[in-house]
Amino acid sequence: MTGIAVGPEVIPPEEWLPVIWGGTAPQFDNESQAQAVLAAILDRYDEIVRQITDEIVDPIFWQSGDTVIAWDWAEGFAESFALRQRHWTKMAKSEAGMLLVSHHDAL
Repeated sequence: MTGIAVGPEVIPPEEWLPVIWGGTAPQFDNESQAQAVLAAILDRYDEIVRQITDEIVDPIFWQSGDTVIAWDWAEGFAESFALRQRHWTKMAKSEAGMLLVSHHDAL
């Protein structure tokens, strides 16, 4: 959701929720459960947007002992590019997009 929140264009939840579900909407036991899950996801999205506004992003990573596993978060961030690939490409080619390139890659 961080990639969606920082992306070059606003994407409505109706478009990114299917990505979160993995392409197939989950089956809920009842409407109350469906609303609770959707509310939790949208609350997290709103929290991410607030963090970005405050310039204090605090992603949630898996942790196993002392090992932090950020692969799922990074993969999700990369998947968000596909939702607006044309806009991300345009931004990456812009002057501001140079901030997305590591100094090592620029050499």
